[in-house]
Amino acid sequence: MARMDGLALLHEMASDAQLAALPVCLSTSSPDLAPVTGLPCLPKPIDVSRLFALLGECCELRADRVDLLRADRVGAQVAAPPTVF
Repeated sequence: MARMDGLALLHEMASDAQLAALPVCLSTSSPDLAPVTGLPCLPKPIDVSRLFALLGECCELRADRVDLLRADRVGAQVAAPPTVF
């Protein structure tokens, strides 16, 4: 990210009452080096079906809606975004 890394963003969110309640998931190309935060962590490239499962857990989406989304993207993966300096 251009101005701060993900952990700095996480700390900023925690200090903001409106943002503190938002669910957060970490994503990294090196999960074994990720800090232990108690948050879910998705390795890159992101497995879309695992992402939808986390969305369902965090956002309490109806299971049938998540299944429809998952069926449209079976086996799809999202490439890691480019790093911005």
